[in-house]
Amino acid sequence: MTEINLDTINIADFVKDIRIFIESSLCNACGLCGEICPFGLPQKSSSG
Repeated sequence: MTEINLDTINIADFVKDIRIFIESSLCNACGLCGEICPFGLPQKSSSG
């Protein structure tokens, strides 16, 4: 069995074509999505 070190896995190596969007009707502007997104997206704009 092969051992995998999860600290060295980069999700971008596995996901090539991903579209990130925010369902505006469900968004309460808490910012959690930006904190946990492995791609560093979404980011708040100057307009909020």
